[in-house]
Amino acid sequence: MTNKTGNIVTLQQILLLMKEDPEGFRGEEKDNNLIRRYEKMRREGNVRFMDVSDYEEIINTYIDKGQFEKAGQAIRLALHQHPGSVPIRLKEADLMISLEKYKKALDQLNVLIHLDPQNYEVFLLRGIALSHLGRRKEAIRDFEQSLSLGEEARADIAFQIGNELEIAGWYADALPFMKIAYQEDEDNLAALFDMGFVYEQLGKNDDAIKMYEKLLDEDPFDLIAWGNLGKLFLKLERYTEALDAFEYQLAIHENNLEGLFNKGRALMHLGRFGDAAKEYRIYASLSPHDINAMINLGSCYRETGEYGRSLSWFKMAIEEDAENPLPYFLIAEVYMLRENWEEAENYCRKALELDGEDDEIWFALYRILEYTGTPRQRLEVMDMITALAPDNLAYWIEYLVLLYVLREKREFEIVLKRAEKYLPEAAELLYMKGIVRFMEGKTEEGEELFIRAWSFDPSKLDWFLDRFHDILDVPGLHEFIKQLKSE
Repeated sequence: MTNKTGNIVTLQQILLLMKEDPEGFRGEEKDNNLIRRYEKMRREGNVRFMDVSDYEEIINTYIDKGQFEKAGQAIRLALHQHPGSVPIRLKEADLMISLEKYKKALDQLNVLIHLDPQNYEVFLLRGIALSHLGRRKEAIRDFEQSLSLGEEARADIAFQIGNELEIAGWYADALPFMKIAYQEDEDNLAALFDMGFVYEQLGKNDDAIKMYEKLLDEDPFDLIAWGNLGKLFLKLERYTEALDAFEYQLAIHENNLEGLFNKGRALMHLGRFGDAAKEYRIYASLSPHDINAMINLGSCYRETGEYGRSLSWFKMAIEEDAENPLPYFLIAEVYMLRENWEEAENYCRKALELDGEDDEIWFALYRILEYTGTPRQRLEVMDMITALAPDNLAYWIEYLVLLYVLREKREFEIVLKRAEKYLPEAAELLYMKGIVRFMEGKTEEGEELFIRAWSFDPSKLDWFLDRFHDILDVPGLHEFIKQLKSE
């Protein structure tokens, strides 16, 4: 006899299983015997009468195993022997749902509800069909009716309903049913896990953490729960706690790929790049074609100043996927750190050939062109960057400062107007607009703009003067700024 993993199951293991769960063991053996008897009957063409309950077990087994064609055959034979059976018609609707024939299932269930209006399974299945059709309110109405009718199986019904609503993405609706499932059966740790997941989706991270921690108090060897808890801590930037969670995950399963990768991420966030590299090397040995691990390893070595190793891993990532722009960009950054500007420009342009819409890559090229290009090329690149990311104030400021330094007054005013369209209340832009007015001799307008900018953010005035210190040469401005600061 073999188990699900294909390993030999010893007699001692069978006896232990029977001792630990005698009812479950006998039930499984009974189901297997029933399937064997049914399949032998079909092979021999010797059709015998079987009870409805036996057919239900057979059909359930086939549906659970995804053997839908065999389930359909069993349903047809069962209906031939029991043509008026509501339980078999229910199984037929269940099969239709499994086959994603939701409208057809709904039609059948509408009929069955009139035949057996006190059957909770009819309402449960109809709720499932309705949820798949996006008919939320009707589905929840049927789910509530199913729960009220099925008092004897309340915990299981609530748990199934919660799962269906979770699958549909209706997390706020799923949560009350999950709570009922756990309240009715506190041994149902899966309900705790699902509540943790649902709380995450609802953005209720503290509640999610409580659910995962409660689950892990009951079952400290739940690998997935440790992983989910760790990823949640990562999202919340609680990196030390994330690291602890992934270490527990790896203590349970030493070479768990998810645990290794995410432990590396936590260590990177903690600035422990050497330790992170160790985790990623183990990960890469187990999953040698994972480009994300190669990129993270390259990033770790870049941070430790081991630029040769960093370039090697980034280049391995390119060998794995030559169409991914990220490793080219990261190589450009390493060459920038080495002040090898020609190679940096070469790789940056390769990245842009693959993704010309990434403003970060364009900005890296802008910085490189300070050493390899002309001022006009840099202006053209900044024009592209501000078109790609018009809400990014830092880009507009960089663009305007460059124009100011180059004494491109007309372009400065044009670009400033463009920037104001997207960021009308940015104090930095108001100060810059004030410059223009002062230079034009429109002192009153310039002062009004400075006062308005000051009201938005007083701290930006010193920032402004650091970059445009020569503006103080404008007659009367020095005294005006002194007065503004004293108010």
